[in-house]
Amino acid sequence: MTEVGIVLRGTAGANGDRGATGGRGGFVTALVPTTPGGGLQIVLGSPGDSYHPGGGFRNGGEGQQSTVYDDAGGGGGASSVSSNGTLYMVAGGGGGAGGAPLNDPGVAIGGNGGDAGAPADDGAQGGDSSNINGVNGGTGGGGGCADGRIGGDQCQQPQGQNDGNGGRGEAPHQGDVLTIFQASGAGGGAGWPNGGGGGQAAHIGLNPLVQAGGGGGAGGQNFVGNGAELLAQGITPDNGASITFFAAGGPVFTASCNGSSEPRPYTPPVGTTAVLAVAQGGTGSPTGDPVDTGPAGRGAITVGTIPVVPGQRLAVVPGCQGYGRGISPGAGIGGDGGSAPCLASRNGGGGGGGSTVFAGGRSLLTAGGGGGSGGNAVSALNQGQPTPGGAGGDAGLGWGRAGAGDGAAAGGGGGKGGFSAQPAGRGDTGSHAVDNPCSGGGGGGGGGGEGAEGGDAGYASGGGGGGAGTSTFQAGAVRDPVVGSASRVGDGFVKLLAVDPIPYNNTALAVPGTAGPGFDGVGNVYDIDAVTKAGRSGDTDVYFGQIGGVFGWNSPPGSPDNWAQDGQTIPIARSGPGIVVFGASTSGPTAAVATVRFSDGTSQPVTISFPDWTRPFDLAPNVQEVFRVPRSDGTQVSVYGQYIPSPPGKTAVSLTLPPANPGGPTAPTSHVFKVEAGDPD
Repeated sequence: MTEVGIVLRGTAGANGDRGATGGRGGFVTALVPTTPGGGLQIVLGSPGDSYHPGGGFRNGGEGQQSTVYDDAGGGGGASSVSSNGTLYMVAGGGGGAGGAPLNDPGVAIGGNGGDAGAPADDGAQGGDSSNINGVNGGTGGGGGCADGRIGGDQCQQPQGQNDGNGGRGEAPHQGDVLTIFQASGAGGGAGWPNGGGGGQAAHIGLNPLVQAGGGGGAGGQNFVGNGAELLAQGITPDNGASITFFAAGGPVFTASCNGSSEPRPYTPPVGTTAVLAVAQGGTGSPTGDPVDTGPAGRGAITVGTIPVVPGQRLAVVPGCQGYGRGISPGAGIGGDGGSAPCLASRNGGGGGGGSTVFAGGRSLLTAGGGGGSGGNAVSALNQGQPTPGGAGGDAGLGWGRAGAGDGAAAGGGGGKGGFSAQPAGRGDTGSHAVDNPCSGGGGGGGGGGEGAEGGDAGYASGGGGGGAGTSTFQAGAVRDPVVGSASRVGDGFVKLLAVDPIPYNNTALAVPGTAGPGFDGVGNVYDIDAVTKAGRSGDTDVYFGQIGGVFGWNSPPGSPDNWAQDGQTIPIARSGPGIVVFGASTSGPTAAVATVRFSDGTSQPVTISFPDWTRPFDLAPNVQEVFRVPRSDGTQVSVYGQYIPSPPGKTAVSLTLPPANPGGPTAPTSHVFKVEAGDPD
């Protein structure tokens, strides 16, 4: 294997005590080059906790602590993958949430932390007790700015610092008699090459009756480079850091939006047994007018491995970005934005199209599209000033979940968009408030699976943002699926690449005398006739208590079909409480020390204890004889299975076999036919 597919996740910033939320960590998937014996160094970040910053490859910024106002949140730490000093990928941390005054009546809250990404998001302004919309609080630092900067100047580099750590949040000015009415800024998220800037403390002038929340910290940057190939990047819905490995190889097939919902075929290369799929849904559209209001929703990113059989063809339909009041193409078609009932107000934006991988007309994996933004409202009822529409919902918040669009300022009935119950996953058309003479149009729903309902609009108020489409996968047809949300606004896509099979180096099942050195190095094999007569040429179910596995031959008789130990790393399909290894040993029993790697980047040694294939005696715990058949010389030979449980909370992603026995092919050798996740019964 010359490269491996990796999904890496950063960590979230800490939440505030009054409802402000920390920014979400980064989500990066890329192809990373590998070399024999080279190994990868993995650092997983930790999330911000209260004012404490998260650690990791780079540390989040510290939130400010005080006894007279709520603590501001610390920024999340960044996760990374490198090898021998070469940095390949970084998933940034989210910015922390701003603090709030302790004597606040409930209005002045801190600003939300900015999300990680490329680009990363700025932190939000804090709330102000003089204005429920919170426009006068302190602002967050700029996304992707340097370490050490205090406050919110956009991406200035003090003292030339640029080391990826999050900036420290700003405290209220000490000695100021109004300090008690101000609140602290939050720490920025870690990233690379730049961390997020720290949030500003609230600055409220001379009015002691006004209380303000501190600004949220900005998110840190995601990064892919130095020979690694970016597949998709954005943010993760999870708070904690993690890593997932996928076997990968071969050229990348990319299908981008071309304005059509017609499927495009993909035929895997000859010999391919699985395909790595990366799909990204289209983002929703801003309002269909030059004056944009609420932000459009992000499309989802979904990643998974799809097993294929020889000759099988797949089809893909990438989703497009939502149009202004247009229906966006894709497998899940985005809904049309709603029209405003008067010329002064704005139409809603269309939902983004969903991106899907199909096999035989069946949807295997879908990345939902983002919801369109709601249109603003302009009327004499609000003194001719525009009232912003709601934000479109983000897709990619989890499997089978869709992000609901935000309601517009002032609330009230009307402006719904994006409840997509149609079988094709098409987003609904947005609407304006029926009894509103000048409401904004609702945002269209995102395409994909069933979407969420968009937010409502009030009387003479903006339209609610459209709900996002859900992201789905076909259980049993997609291994180890993961989901996130895209950072950038734009069209969706689907990328497919053949998984490089780990080549077998030994032949076990054959007609006697036709397989050269055979299974044991001296010409003996499992006789295909005997195996067929015993009914063991197909799948065989095996149970280890409540854990099940399925043994089956991997190749046609006479072809290489097993791995004789030689340091191979075998990817593990699906997730389970442990792994089942099928095999046998030759020239005597073996107790081979292998290595299991887990999705969180940790690993542990395990012992594979197979008896000799001719002597099914003294079976170790969790080892079973799967079946026994006669060899051509009359000797009975067996296949074994061993269940290896994983530690609680860990998911195995690969098994590395020990090196070859220096005694050669006639020395005791472990052979592995198949490795799979144990299936709880």
